[in-house]
Amino acid sequence: MPQRASLRILAISPFLWTMKWGSGVPTLFRTLEGFALRGEVHLVLPGTSKSTFVRDGIKIHVFRLRGWARWLDFGPERSIFSHRLPCGRIGRYLLDKVLWVQFLTQAALCCFALARRLRPDVFYGVTPYGAPVALLLRMAFGGINITRLLGTFLSNATETGRSTADRLRTIAWLLPHSTEALAFRLPSHGLIVTDDGTRGKEVGLLLGRPDVVCWRNGIDLPSDSEVWQKAEHRRELHRTYNIPFTAVVGIYIGQLVRWKRVDRIVSACALLDSSTETVILIVGDGPERHALEVQAHSLGVMKFLRFCGAKSHAELHTVRLGADFFVSAHDLTSACNATFEAMAAALPVVISPFGDTAFMTNGQEGIVLAEATPAALAAAVLRLSGAPSFCKTCGARARQRITADFGSWHERVGREYDLLCTLSLARSGAHESELQ
Repeated sequence: MPQRASLRILAISPFLWTMKWGSGVPTLFRTLEGFALRGEVHLVLPGTSKSTFVRDGIKIHVFRLRGWARWLDFGPERSIFSHRLPCGRIGRYLLDKVLWVQFLTQAALCCFALARRLRPDVFYGVTPYGAPVALLLRMAFGGINITRLLGTFLSNATETGRSTADRLRTIAWLLPHSTEALAFRLPSHGLIVTDDGTRGKEVGLLLGRPDVVCWRNGIDLPSDSEVWQKAEHRRELHRTYNIPFTAVVGIYIGQLVRWKRVDRIVSACALLDSSTETVILIVGDGPERHALEVQAHSLGVMKFLRFCGAKSHAELHTVRLGADFFVSAHDLTSACNATFEAMAAALPVVISPFGDTAFMTNGQEGIVLAEATPAALAAAVLRLSGAPSFCKTCGARARQRITADFGSWHERVGREYDLLCTLSLARSGAHESELQ
C-alpha cells in the first residue's frame, strides 16, 4: 500500500445529494466525506443561488447556473436532474445537452479562479458533466485529473456483434449518451466507474479505455441486535404508514426515474387478489412520481401502495429493519446500494434479470425474475407474502452473503484514496524526471 499523502482535491459535479441532504444517491457524498478525513476537499457544483460553506469536512462552492432558477430549485441538497421536465423525451435530451454545455462553461470559470488560488493535486470530475472540466483544469494547472462515473448507461452497446448492422446499432445506442461516451474517451490519469452491474469495464474496452477501475460501493452493516430485534422497527413502520399489523410489508427504495421501472411494481399490484394483505412502500422521489401516483389511482391499487417520498438515510434504516422484503424492477441493473443495503438488513430481495445478478442465487437470497413483467413481479410478491419461513431463511442468507462479500464505506473510500495517492506520486515523479 502506498504511503498516504494529504491531497488537496477539487471535485466538480452537477450534484451532491439528489433529493435532500442525506437522501438519495450516497456515492459522491460518502466518497468526498471519506477523502476529507484524509486530506483537503473542495466541491464545485451548480445551484439556483451562489454560496460557499463547509459541511462534514467538505468545502462546498456553489455557482449560480443562469437561466434555470426561474422554474427549478436545485443545489447541494437537490439535484437539477430530480425535476420533472414536461417537454417530452426529445425535449429532455436537447435540454440535457444545453445544460451540459452551460455547466462546462460556468463550472470552468468558477474552478479556474479556485484552482489558481488553491493549486489542487487532484481534479476529480464526477459524471460526464464534471469530467471535461477536470481535464481542462489539469491541462492549465498540472496535477492529475480523475473521471468518476456512477455506473454507465452504455452497457447495451457492449451486447452487439461485429456485423455492419450490429455496429450501426451500437452507434445508435451511443448517440443519445454521447456525453457519457465522451467522458470514457477523455484523457485522464484514472477512470473509476461504480461496479453496479452496468459493465463499466466492457464499455471501457469498447471505447478504447482498457484501464477502467470498477469498484462496488461500501455497505455499512446494521448490527446483529438491530436486525434480529425486528418487532420494534416493524411496529414503528406500520404505525408511521398506517399499515395493518397483519400485513406483509415490501419496500422499493430509490429514485423515481424512468429506467428504474417502478411502473412495473404498480402494475403488479393490479394483479394481486383483493384479499392479499401486502403493502409495498415506494420510498423515494423524482420526476416520475406524479405519473406513478396517477397510474396507481387509475388502477385502483392504492390499498397495496404507499408513496413515502424522499427519506434520509437515517430514516431508511428503520424502513429496512421493519420491512419483510425488498423489490425492484430496474431495466439496467439491480446491483445497486438499495438492494445491497436491504440484503444487509436481512431482507429477501426480488430483482429483475438485467445487469449483474451474480451477487445472489435465485431461491437462496430471494427471487431473480425470469422476466421483468408485472405478472412475474406479482407472483414473486405473493410467494414471499405467503411464506414467512421462506422469507426469513432467504433474508438470513442475504445478510450472510453481504457480510462475506462486501466491505464498509471506510474501506472502500480508503482504497480509492490510496489510488489517488499512487497516481499523484507517480505524476510528481514523472514531472521531476522531465525537469532533470
